[in-house]
Amino acid sequence: MSKLDRFLVFESFFNAFPNTIGVILEKDVPDHRPILLKEHLADFGPTPFRLFHSWLDLDGFHSLVWETWINDGIFDDNGLVS
Repeated sequence: MSKLDRFLVFESFFNAFPNTIGVILEKDVPDHRPILLKEHLADFGPTPFRLFHSWLDLDGFHSLVWETWINDGIFDDNGLVS
């Protein structure tokens, strides 16, 4: 990509369309590569589990996790729970 193969947009455009990407197409004339603005929504599947350390200080957090673990049908702890 050369300096000519770029595009300019306002910051407000990216605020309104945050998933927009620029796709540089093949040359159709010797000195020009068209750029296609395209909304790119990537689906990486379910969001991974997140644990905030502040949750560990909440009353009942440990029992909630334990009860959920037991009631979810997970009987083999795979050495992960002591």
